[in-house]
Amino acid sequence: MVLQNQSLFDCVSTINRNLMEKSATLIKRASINVNLLDSIKIGDLLADEYGKSGKVCEIEKVNRHGECHYYFKLLKSGTILIIL
Repeated sequence: MVLQNQSLFDCVSTINRNLMEKSATLIKRASINVNLLDSIKIGDLLADEYGKSGKVCEIEKVNRHGECHYYFKLLKSGTILIIL
């Protein structure tokens, strides 16, 4: 009985761990679209193709001269800038 309970506990722990893990949204500048950028929220994990990654703590969107500049400030990792 103890062995069955331990197996059940291990199974539930694995499922809970998988549900709690968030995977980073990968941004590739060559194939990015506005819908993906607009769907990114504060607290999301973000990564770019150059290896910069982290948790988004601030988002700024600037429209300037017909371009959209998206600034994603990352916690402890700097900023990712995307210009469309």
